[in-house]
Amino acid sequence: MSKKIAQEIFEEIRKKNEKANIESVPHSNDFIHYLNITIGIEPDFAKRLLKALVNSHKIFAIEIVSEDKVNNEPRIEGYIECNLKTINRLKLFFQDELIRQYEAEHYRRVSYHQLIKEIMPIINTLNNTPLGQTANKAIMMGELERMMEKNFSEYTEEWKEKYFDIEINKAIAGGTPDKVKYEAKLKDGRGKKKTDESADSKTAGLKNYSDLISKNKNYPLERVLKIYGVDFFLRAQLRRRQFDYLTKLVDSDKFLKNSDLLLLKDMLFDIKKDINSDPKLTEFRDDIYSLERSITHRLYFGQNYIPQ
Repeated sequence: MSKKIAQEIFEEIRKKNEKANIESVPHSNDFIHYLNITIGIEPDFAKRLLKALVNSHKIFAIEIVSEDKVNNEPRIEGYIECNLKTINRLKLFFQDELIRQYEAEHYRRVSYHQLIKEIMPIINTLNNTPLGQTANKAIMMGELERMMEKNFSEYTEEWKEKYFDIEINKAIAGGTPDKVKYEAKLKDGRGKKKTDESADSKTAGLKNYSDLISKNKNYPLERVLKIYGVDFFLRAQLRRRQFDYLTKLVDSDKFLKNSDLLLLKDMLFDIKKDINSDPKLTEFRDDIYSLERSITHRLYFGQNYIPQ
């Protein structure tokens, strides 16, 4: 049943993507409300199914509006089918739309490439403005196109279907109340065993963390990444508040792929949620935003990237 609902959500996104207008990329705030009215699913469950669609590479979720706690503006994402033809068509549409909007606001017409060079340094000031939203869509369509072409094997129908079932099961499990999960463990006699395994896992994680810190000082970075994986490496560095080090790593354009940068961007988004409530984290505010700017620049341009 959940798989069928997720498929319905996917079809809704695909149909909206087919439109050649400014609303062809559904926004998370409106779309989740739309799903609640039309399909009758609760927002929390809709978000889990959308995450399953993203993780199984059936759709992309791109940031349209960054969260702004000062102005009480929530993060808004846009959803796009993982299909090269769809993304290319939307890229061309939003590039033309960006040129049109810029000309209407500034009374001069410039090329897309020149326009991007002008607005990138001030992109944060355009957050949640029509021009800023269109710029995010135009830029990210080009980036998604490049990412799909580079990692094409992860966007085949076979790959999508294989992981779709896995992610749907995760979405369903995510909706099970903690009390029910706990009672189920007791019922099958594995409650204590799972607790022990969890403790062992945490101990192993701490040991790996200590090992990584030690090796990071004495081993080449390529070897450290190969031993521990990018995910664990990034989490360890963020845990140590090594934002400046990560910024230099991102700027070097040598070790992190685009998929790694997107992963780091998501991790940093979770950290930013606590930046105003955690005094220790507040001290690193400038470093955090500097890292975010570097990630954005690398994702949008890269060292040798010229917007198409």
